[in-house]
Amino acid sequence: MAENHSMAYVYSFKKKIKDEEIEYLILWALKNAEIYYGNARVRLEFSYLIKDSKCIIRGGSEVSDYIARIFTGLLIQRLGEENFKVEQVTKKEVPDKKQV
Repeated sequence: MAENHSMAYVYSFKKKIKDEEIEYLILWALKNAEIYYGNARVRLEFSYLIKDSKCIIRGGSEVSDYIARIFTGLLIQRLGEENFKVEQVTKKEVPDKKQV
């Protein structure tokens, strides 16, 4: 079944957060998804970009949406809901690598 990757989740943070900390939480969510979906499917359906304390997760597939939910939950636990924002945007609205 073809997936629709026409949207993304864009995370921004109120306080400066190290890219390494964001990466750690993404990898934790990714490992969780690999247990449920398998390594191959996660590799095929998931991609992300972290730069300058911002994170973009490509959405629109079951796997990427699952990882985004896990990542969001981890951020809520680690930082609190008030310290980050996540927006669901269309592919046209996704910032390119220069804008992130």
